[in-house]
Amino acid sequence: MNYTVSEYTTGSLRTAIITVAGQIHTVTQIEGISSFVEISGPTLVNENSGEQYTLTEYWSDGSSTVVTSSASWSEDSTYASISSDGYLTTSEVTSDQSCTITASYGGMSDTHSVTIKDATVYISGDVLDSSGAGISDVTLMFSNGGGTATTDSSGFYSHDVPFGWSGTVTPSLICYTFSPSYRNLPQPYESIINQDFIAVVSSFVIYGTVEHYLTGEGLSEVIIWFVSGGRVEEERTDASGNFFHTVECGWTGVVRQVYFEDGFRGVLIEPDYYEVVFAMQDQRFRFLWQLR
Repeated sequence: MNYTVSEYTTGSLRTAIITVAGQIHTVTQIEGISSFVEISGPTLVNENSGEQYTLTEYWSDGSSTVVTSSASWSEDSTYASISSDGYLTTSEVTSDQSCTITASYGGMSDTHSVTIKDATVYISGDVLDSSGAGISDVTLMFSNGGGTATTDSSGFYSHDVPFGWSGTVTPSLICYTFSPSYRNLPQPYESIINQDFIAVVSSFVIYGTVEHYLTGEGLSEVIIWFVSGGRVEEERTDASGNFFHTVECGWTGVVRQVYFEDGFRGVLIEPDYYEVVFAMQDQRFRFLWQLR
């Protein structure tokens, strides 16, 4: 059977003229009508990053067509820019910022609200002594280029690190040790609190001997005074002439040999006393004594 078909479109009407054996048949089909366009994509974008957005045209017959590259794109934020193919690029912000994306196509348009998020991560905590009192001027070192922070008068610290940072936080202050000695933070994606440390004052031992100046024999029961700020503490040498005394880091005072337990029995040769200024390590002293 011989037949011919010719087609033409007018507006939303598609018409086909079919001629069969000299008979003309007309078929008209209503095409889908473009109903609206819609932007799709994330509503939250981190600073210094980017996201892709898509514009879709929807038809009355339920079909749809992606028209992203054919659309006209714009945004209203000074912290962002959007390309002609719908890619949004954000810059650094100091706080969360709002942005509205607009896309237009075929006389229709749509808007999409976006929050440009301040992606800075803040790490905070307290440095306290065993009684719960804050320790000021503690330096917190953040590894891997994270910088440093210092505790305030209440022992509190807060520090911002770049998005994606990971590493350790290590406290330090002269005369103190800390528990834990450091904290490991594997790439936090949001601010974290309560990264606390307990500070303990370091202690050192002042020790030494009292010896006979000729024989080197240790002399027992010699009283040693440790004098600091009007406060006196004492130790006695043991059977070998040794003495030991624990002081806190930073102790300043005088270590003085006084007398034998059973009375003054000799002459001090050297020295009369030792002066300690801000003890920072174990220290050993040697007194020489001449028996009568």
